[in-house]
Amino acid sequence: MSTPRLKEHNIMQFKTDGIVIRQQKINDNDRYLTILTRDSGVIHAYANRANSIRSPFCTSTSLMCYS
Repeated sequence: MSTPRLKEHNIMQFKTDGIVIRQQKINDNDRYLTILTRDSGVIHAYANRANSIRSPFCTSTSLMCYS
């Protein structure tokens, strides 16, 4: 009997500055963001646990936030 395999997700991480121009609540804790950057234009990002009050991403993923 074989063990079930976990799905692998393609995750790309890079550092850039931008302004959050749209945020969408995915579930109780996650957010889907649209960010306007100088280098890459408009990008989309998924922030895990960003809606949680204890999360360090709570304020940096707020609407119209520059980070």
